[in-house]
Amino acid sequence: PALLLNQRQADIGIVVSDQPPEHLKGPRAGELARAPYASACYLETWPAKLPLGQHRWVGWGRAMSRSLVSRWMHSNLPPYIEIAARVNSWTAMREAVAGGLGISYLWCFLADAEPRLQRIRPPNKELSAGLWLLCPEDIPPNSRVQICLQELPPLLAQRIDPAE
Repeated sequence: PALLLNQRQADIGIVVSDQPPEHLKGPRAGELARAPYASACYLETWPAKLPLGQHRWVGWGRAMSRSLVSRWMHSNLPPYIEIAARVNSWTAMREAVAGGLGISYLWCFLADAEPRLQRIRPPNKELSAGLWLLCPEDIPPNSRVQICLQELPPLLAQRIDPAE
């Protein structure tokens, strides 16, 4: 969505970032947390309490190799861990983990709603990211955009953290 804002193809965008581009302005709706998840069938063989480095993992493929989770895995897990599969989309990641191939860090607000997934550790603050509603700084927002910027952040915050 930030690209569409940059190209002037959208008036407002939802952006996942800790530091949104300076030329985009708007409210932060909340924090997106990530935690490691596994399926029940995976946990029958691999207990949740095992150290993360002893689990099988589902990793991100080449298209996502620069993602925060990929970099975290490379920096924090032993080089000998088993990568059961590499994927390049959220849907493929969710299905690989839900299918029992291994564990991975997933967005909590999406994975907690998936009955086939179980969170095996608390969220990792290193892997969280801000969720923003942004619009180009140099374009005066119209009344519809102003209403969105006022009304959507609390609704998004409720969706990503129901305790809010």
